Amino acid sequence: MRDGDHWVVTGQKVWSSKAHFADWLLCLVRTDPDVAKHKGITCVAVDMHAPGLTWRPLVQISGRREFNEVFLEEVRVPVANTIGPVNGGWSLIRTALAHERGTLWAFDFKIRLQNLALGVVDLYRRGAGRAADVAGLRQQVAQAWIEAQVFGAHTTRMLPRLHEGEGAGTDAALTKLFGSEIHQRTCEVAMALEGAYAQLARDQHAFDGGEWYEQYMYSRSVTISSGASEVLRNLLAQQALGLPRS
Repeated sequence: MRDGDHWVVTGQKVWSSKAHFADWLLCLVRTDPDVAKHKGITCVAVDMHAPGLTWRPLVQISGRREFNEVFLEEVRVPVANTIGPVNGGWSLIRTALAHERGTLWAFDFKIRLQNLALGVVDLYRRGAGRAADVAGLRQQVAQAWIEAQVFGAHTTRMLPRLHEGEGAGTDAALTKLFGSEIHQRTCEVAMALEGAYAQLARDQHAFDGGEWYEQYMYSRSVTISSGASEVLRNLLAQQALGLPRS
């Protein structure tokens, strides 16, 4: 609700990335309950130190604490902190999400996937020493390497358009979907090569057990963050292939 020069915000947000470091929260708030749901949303910047705002860490199965749950209880946010038009937050956040899926995955995950593929190849070449059938994993190791290179080529093709300020469109959804599932498959191959040793060595900090264990656990979340794989497949089906909604 609005009170003079302030929005009064009450609500809860799960999976707020890096909230324990942040000074500002990008928040979507409902400012008009009487219109279609996507039309009554406004985007505001909220001071993380404002009275009534609290957060608590969410510990993932990997042991990381990068996500948080944020609670807002009648937090007063200056109307001047509104980003874009009132009730126009939906189109704004869709654009932001497209660039998150495109730019973040094109830069960060391009390098991450190539490093993971190199690590898997190294594990295979060393025989890992723990896998029951290293030779039987040859094709999966090769596939992990190929997919990392294809992903890199795709992002290289897309980046010039992002640099020129063009919309990422469905390419961003494809990038995120493809990259997150490659990440999971590559980590699964590494765990198969490592065998039980991966868990026994999970306290080490190198791609020889402990790091692979942590990477595998973390990879379970990447098909959810920035848009779940099921959502992205629906988006691609409708917007790229022109398939009906039902």
